[in-house]
Amino acid sequence: IEEYSVRTAPLPSYRSDDEAVISTMAKDAPLTFTTGAELTASGSVALFKAYAVTASGRERASPTLKITRP
Repeated sequence: IEEYSVRTAPLPSYRSDDEAVISTMAKDAPLTFTTGAELTASGSVALFKAYAVTASGRERASPTLKITRP
């Protein structure tokens, strides 16, 4: 793994064709991430995926994460 990429896609279901990168992190960076992307108000819902990216550009995605802002 060379880096991690955090991405979001619009509702109602996560489609990789529609995703946008909101952050990339080096492989040795702390695995903690905070964002307000797509979560602008209480009750907002957004979909995210974290990708592990190799030096050759291969990627492996996490399951879709559905986050609701309290």
